[in-house]
Amino acid sequence: MLMKFSERLKELRKEKGFTQRALARRLNYGCTTIANYERGKNRPKFEDLIKLADLLDTSIDYLLGVSDIRYEMMPYKMIEKKILKTAIQNDITLVAMDRLIIWFIYQTLKKNYSDEIQKNDLHNDKEAMKNIMQSVEKKCCVEFSERFYYFIRNDLIRDAIMSQI
Repeated sequence: MLMKFSERLKELRKEKGFTQRALARRLNYGCTTIANYERGKNRPKFEDLIKLADLLDTSIDYLLGVSDIRYEMMPYKMIEKKILKTAIQNDITLVAMDRLIIWFIYQTLKKNYSDEIQKNDLHNDKEAMKNIMQSVEKKCCVEFSERFYYFIRNDLIRDAIMSQI
């Protein structure tokens, strides 16, 4: 059975040697914030989950108790993490759809251009990477539009979605 967020937070905090107060201070939180999380009184915002997972050196899924995989760091997760950090630093709010978009861009790039980038060592060629990303943008737009309209027009899928509202 998977643990709850409050239990995971406490376990990870202790493993890292933090007191509740020290962890709160490190994250610039009020002194009772961590205690309230661990008692299940409050839940952190998404941005705070990212900070906690970073500091406790774990995945958000593990911290939330939805996975027993502690360090899931697939390449697109690392990219997502960098993007989320940048967004937080620049006071940009990301929504759930952004995670899907990041994954979609990554998968399109990997599927269509990974071999070309590796074979020709294009990582540091800004012009080549810019051109590749423009192609990825076009492919993503076309594929997303096709998939979106397929799902939105499919009666079975639409009914399943509507039944959950």
